[in-house]
Amino acid sequence: MELMNLDNLRKVLEEYAEAVRQEYIANLERDGRPASGELINTMTARVEYGDNAFEVVLNLKEYWKYIEYGTKGWYTGNPGRKFPPVSKLLEWIQIKPGFPRPATLPEQRSLAYAVAHKIQQFGTKGRADLTEAKMNVTERYRQRIAEALGHDMRDYIRKIAAK
Repeated sequence: MELMNLDNLRKVLEEYAEAVRQEYIANLERDGRPASGELINTMTARVEYGDNAFEVVLNLKEYWKYIEYGTKGWYTGNPGRKFPPVSKLLEWIQIKPGFPRPATLPEQRSLAYAVAHKIQQFGTKGRADLTEAKMNVTERYRQRIAEALGHDMRDYIRKIAAK
């Protein structure tokens, strides 16, 4: 027996994956949040096709989860929290808009240590930008996905009936 061709579903899921990626990027860019743009510039979306399932996959830099969910500090549930890497915070301070520039702060390294200390104690707040993007896009695509699957089933039934 011939398998059902799911071309309509594949097409809609590929559009869905790209829509989630685009909305996530828009959420990250809102209010000028991205610093280096590395997360946005390296993000890709694809649909993986298995024997019994389709999976929408977003390839992201490992640190996306800290932006999405935040982190805990000593006083907010992680008493073993270590000092975050000051070198990474220094890079972030140097490219992040709104932080004091060398003219207003003689030593940016001091600011990086102060930020690291605060993160160690209190953690960081998550943004849920990806969760929001998935929810919004899923709501918009739910009907289209169902219709695409319906078209594929109709085409399969017609093909089988014509034999």
